[in-house]
Amino acid sequence: MWKQIEKQILIKILLKKWHIKGNSNFIEVHESCGNQVFCTDEIFIKVSPNVNNLKTEYNILFLLDNKHFPKPLFYEKISDNSGTFYVLWISKIKGKTLEHYREKMNWEEKNQLILNLISCMKYINSFQLSNWNQSLYDNRTNIVNQWKYRTNPNIDPKSLQHLIDEVNVFLKEIKNEKQFLIHNDIWYKNILLDNNIFSGLIDFETSYFAPIRFEYYSLLLTNYYVLTTECGDSWNCEKEFCKMLSDSIESHYSDLLKNSSKKEFICFCIISYLKKLWQYEEERYKHEEVIWFMNDIEKFSLMIF
Repeated sequence: MWKQIEKQILIKILLKKWHIKGNSNFIEVHESCGNQVFCTDEIFIKVSPNVNNLKTEYNILFLLDNKHFPKPLFYEKISDNSGTFYVLWISKIKGKTLEHYREKMNWEEKNQLILNLISCMKYINSFQLSNWNQSLYDNRTNIVNQWKYRTNPNIDPKSLQHLIDEVNVFLKEIKNEKQFLIHNDIWYKNILLDNNIFSGLIDFETSYFAPIRFEYYSLLLTNYYVLTTECGDSWNCEKEFCKMLSDSIESHYSDLLKNSSKKEFICFCIISYLKKLWQYEEERYKHEEVIWFMNDIEKFSLMIF
């Protein structure tokens, strides 16, 4: 894990640069596993040691320019005695996450939320690959190749070579397909509502360009985690949401999903899991756990395809 920047140090740096005028409402938000997130009354500030992920979000939000998404204010590199960090400033969208409304929404409001999300997704998916963007092929090939240099000490990379080989074949097969922007992280903590009405979608740092059906695969993988994880009452909201959204996508994206397949979905899951394996060094991410995950995904995919 990276050494996080202290709140007071960041405030001091930002005050010195005249980007904020005071610190009375400067709050640290604990809702991100990969970045530090701070907020004031009007803005969110994301901090990361990674030069790429926040820059990706900045570029994508600049491209989208829609009232339902945060506005990118600026992205910059800051350094002091604590180290070097990359900082993204984005505007706040009015509202709270879906989990705060899970017990307050009637069926009509939930259905309207799903329709609004589908509309938002179609808007996101309307953007095609451009020069500065990274395609799914490039992005995911890099993830797979990083196993040569950065591995979880609890796992022997050789034990995963057959999975890596399978993924590389899959990536080559889709390399020349048309690629469109997908959000890739649609779940209840990234959906905002204001008085039971959809107000926005946040967190685009894992977004990339791919065949549109991969948005569906991302939702299916989220659905898998929801169905196989017990994390309190909030998951009940997420289970219902996942089911409604998946069903709606199947009807609104019917033509695009004709090419979806169990094999592709499993490869998508392998890639996501490889990324997780080298991000975390906890002992539980070891070879036996990988085998368990792959067997479980195989069973889950049989329910879908």
